[in-house]
Amino acid sequence: MKINNSFSKYSKEEVMNSMDKIIKDRPDYTDIDHEPIDFDTDGDNKINEDEFVSIMKSTFKQEYSSEEDYRALFSVLADENELLDPNSFQMSANDNGKFTSFCLFSSITQSLADRISYYEPAVINDSNASNAADIIHECDKAGKSLDIDKLQNLVDSLKPEDLAKVIKEYEQKYGKSFVKLIDRAGMSDKREALNEAVADKLVEAAKKGDVEIVDLLCKELYDGTAGKSGTADQFVKRVINNPNSDTMKVLYMVLCRYSSVNNGHSLNKDIKKDFSGSTEKKLLAILEQAERMF
Repeated sequence: MKINNSFSKYSKEEVMNSMDKIIKDRPDYTDIDHEPIDFDTDGDNKINEDEFVSIMKSTFKQEYSSEEDYRALFSVLADENELLDPNSFQMSANDNGKFTSFCLFSSITQSLADRISYYEPAVINDSNASNAADIIHECDKAGKSLDIDKLQNLVDSLKPEDLAKVIKEYEQKYGKSFVKLIDRAGMSDKREALNEAVADKLVEAAKKGDVEIVDLLCKELYDGTAGKSGTADQFVKRVINNPNSDTMKVLYMVLCRYSSVNNGHSLNKDIKKDFSGSTEKKLLAILEQAERMF
């Protein structure tokens, strides 16, 4: 069983972190609101995301948790139509599906415990790949700054093959380079972490030999070097400087496809332009090893 078939930006780790915050904000045993709480404010016998957030904000203390945490929980608890059945909770105050504050807390934590082990990042299709590409574009904030935390959350929530689909969709839809977008975050630990996460997932996706994914990796490597300093060096180093049998096969496929994907450019020459000293020598040695192995 898989929970939440629609696109979600929340990873399992984020959902669990949100749940930890909400547990800290649980209603006190000595201060329980005994008035029944009706989730279904519009009377359609279904709870949408905004209704869920509203009732959570009115019930919990919000010393630790926030609206974003409530939306993360909703992504797991909701059905494939992004709705919640008021009767789906195991504990209710009365037959009308109404809850006291503490009873609401108990039922939500139990429901989450029952479902979180089945929660996975959504499978990306043509429709929601476009939605995910829009989220990447929104992270750019009209070119003023990059919301790197939101971008990291998106990357973490996607399986390797799905991330490749989304990056390709973003670049085709908006005409921008994904790794160059990351580079706009400036020098920071978060930028390096994001570059590494993207590199690891694209390499993992390319291991299956899908030519389109290998070609995407070739393009990102070209955009990451581009013959200039200040580009996504950490991305390039992470892709190449992780030599094992599986990644060497990926590098061999990249070497075979790089020139045709990037208008006759050579990965070795682009590495020489962008790196120097011991780093340049190490990366070129790994590429040479990959060529010799296959």
